[in-house]
Amino acid sequence: MEKYIQAIAENLVGDREARQAAAEDEALELVLSNLREQHGDFDEDFILSKMAKNGGDAEKAFVEYDKALQSAIDNRRTARPPVPVMGNGGGVPSGGVDVSKLGRGQTQDLVAKMLQFAAEQNH
Repeated sequence: MEKYIQAIAENLVGDREARQAAAEDEALELVLSNLREQHGDFDEDFILSKMAKNGGDAEKAFVEYDKALQSAIDNRRTARPPVPVMGNGGGVPSGGVDVSKLGRGQTQDLVAKMLQFAAEQNH
């Protein structure tokens, strides 16, 4: 009889926990849905991790997301362009050097000179 009562109690507790988890999931989905309506699409994983750290404040998490996104955009805009290793058009560098006829050491010297020239142009 005691085992039967224990089994019923465990079943009731399990049901209550399942209902509570479902209600929490539904509440979270409502918060995320409202956030999407207000702000559009966002990285849900980022928002959820920030909410976990800040006590569940979705709006504060979105502000952090927006700042991080804007910072990434700004960094891309201000990033220096890559160094053109083979000149503007690629292929044979200006000056008429046929790189296919250079030895290994000559090729290394040419690339070093080009990188040095490019570095001087960017400063």
